[in-house]
Amino acid sequence: MADLILNSTGAGFLFRCAGTACITVWVATRVIGTVRINKASLGWDVAAPPKNWRALVDHAEHFHVVGVWATLVAFASFLAAVGLQLTAT
Repeated sequence: MADLILNSTGAGFLFRCAGTACITVWVATRVIGTVRINKASLGWDVAAPPKNWRALVDHAEHFHVVGVWATLVAFASFLAAVGLQLTAT
């Protein structure tokens, strides 16, 4: 984050902004979508899971997919930012 603020005029600034936004999305999806199901599943009995366990897991999987894509786009954005910085020097 400090690099984003200190080098706001440097090459690759928009890619660094995009990468930071994607990391923020990833953190938000983990907090909103997966922490809750992980915490709830610790108390589930394997022999008698809740009746709606499949729906709960499917709901959490949607957040997982968003999180994976956010990390991939963040990695690509940061990689592009570094590439632009290396070519600018």
